[in-house]
Amino acid sequence: MDNDVKIYKPKSELTAQPELASVLQTVNTQRTNGNMEKARQLGRLFATLNPSAESDKLSIDFSERIGREFLTRENLIQIKVLMVFSAEAAMRIYLPELLANTASNALYDYLRKHDNEFYKIISDSTAFTFYYLAIKKGGDLARYVGEAFAMLCGAEKNEACVQAGKTAYEVSMQQILNEIEDAQFVDVNI
Repeated sequence: MDNDVKIYKPKSELTAQPELASVLQTVNTQRTNGNMEKARQLGRLFATLNPSAESDKLSIDFSERIGREFLTRENLIQIKVLMVFSAEAAMRIYLPELLANTASNALYDYLRKHDNEFYKIISDSTAFTFYYLAIKKGGDLARYVGEAFAMLCGAEKNEACVQAGKTAYEVSMQQILNEIEDAQFVDVNI
């Protein structure tokens, strides 16, 4: 009987070591250059997105762009959902994966702690799924997002609602992109 203890390392573990070292180096670099903290701050900022000019948070006044009559309580909630989706999409498009994940985690952590009711709305909603499907279509992205928005508002055939969703998406994405650029990430091309 062999009394020696043998340590077996699976081949996948042996080949993963250089990858792990690379990932850890990336995390360390992003942390020391300040990008990780900037990503967390950006995520918390995007958690405060608000479709009302009456907010001291990151707000966008849609009353002139969409029309006051359209801004019912239910539609404002749908616009806010669309704004958070837009932030999530923009972070995934314009930031490296590590920073996008960090910002996204900070966004949802902030919502869970400070606006749990809204967090439950986006967690339980199918809205993100419909917006993802709209994006996957390609082509006139803003139009497809507007159509998904109108459907979620219960006004699928209402062209004014489609245009409102399209406008909300375009304006939100522009504001979000401006905020990402203003964060001045080190060595991240936007």
